[in-house]
Amino acid sequence: MLYPKSDHCNGKTFYNKCNNVEKKFIDVIRWRLTSRRIKWPKHISDNHRPNIVNEVSVSDNQVYITYINHATHLIQLKNINILTDPIFSLRAGPCSFIGPKRIRSPGISFEKLPLIDLVLISHNHFDHFDLPSIRQLIDKFNRQKL
Repeated sequence: MLYPKSDHCNGKTFYNKCNNVEKKFIDVIRWRLTSRRIKWPKHISDNHRPNIVNEVSVSDNQVYITYINHATHLIQLKNINILTDPIFSLRAGPCSFIGPKRIRSPGISFEKLPLIDLVLISHNHFDHFDLPSIRQLIDKFNRQKL
């Protein structure tokens, strides 16, 4: 036994408690053929661009959080800038031509980012852990290359 036994763990394996309904492959095909398709926009224009706070103007008891896109936020405290789940690429996928395409530009362009002291990544999905964006951040802000 590796883990304590509970209503969602047998000591070795975790599992969801939901009532799983067994579906056959034909059920998936039927669902795809009969489901209503939603037309997804190719682009959404957004003229609003947030202003970045100058880090010297942040006092001891202030925190500024600026929404950039999806899960990317810029958190500014006195003397520290934190970037969460950076994604600045055109697509969220393993390659530049695979994965869902961005329909809205980031609220702040990569070039306009202030000095980033810390990057917080919540998990390793392509829309939260964008390797090209991480490489750009390392090139631009890291004094010692990883």
